[in-house]
Amino acid sequence: MQYRALMERRGPGGTVEMPGLLRYPDLQEMEASASVFVLPCVRGADGDMDGLPISLMEAMGAGLPVVSSRISASRG
Repeated sequence: MQYRALMERRGPGGTVEMPGLLRYPDLQEMEASASVFVLPCVRGADGDMDGLPISLMEAMGAGLPVVSSRISASRG
């Protein structure tokens, strides 16, 4: 199931934004007003997966707490 559909079905409603692709200045603006950064990582059908996503490092550098799935930077 797609994350957006799951979020709509279970909540929390309008408190979550899923903007998709952003230009860097727009990302910086969004990070400045965010409370937390969430990045769900998935394993592709071919087994490919994220190593250590740059977006997580950038969010941490902006001082945001980050949440991601265990698949990021792991083999499990």
